[in-house]
Amino acid sequence: MSQDSHSFNEFSVQAIGSIRVGIVASCYNSSLVDGLLDRVVGHLRNLGVKEDNVETHRVPGAFEIPYVAHRMAALQEHDVIIALGVVVGGETFHHELIGGKTADAFLDTAFELEVPVINGILVADNFEQAEARCTGSMDRGREFAEAALVMANYKRRFDACEEGPTMGFTH
Repeated sequence: MSQDSHSFNEFSVQAIGSIRVGIVASCYNSSLVDGLLDRVVGHLRNLGVKEDNVETHRVPGAFEIPYVAHRMAALQEHDVIIALGVVVGGETFHHELIGGKTADAFLDTAFELEVPVINGILVADNFEQAEARCTGSMDRGREFAEAALVMANYKRRFDACEEGPTMGFTH
């Protein structure tokens, strides 16, 4: 997601309360990921997703997220999967490798299994950037929650063979 902000139109998402959300979150950089997870789940609840319809699994690090996300999608029990992790740069380009490979894996899962995967793995050059996005004013958790509901709505509409859903975001 970019730094552009979008406004979410919750009325474009049908039957929010029944949407089933799977979340896979990394344990690495736990203070940041926990803050991001809290914001995602809190916003889902505020928008009307039932607590029982949110299933969360924790994995050791960001590189392990795609496996669990893929397996959850394969079960076809969720309308959308949200992947959450934080990878902070250091002396090498490891963070860029993790970010790219996980993004590719999420796309592969979404296309193969027809379950949208929201890429909530934040790749930052430093801790301050990561903190601003996870627990600060940028609030990427809110964006990931809103994107998940829009994509779940698309999935449901396409699964029901209905014609073109509305986007749900306005500029």
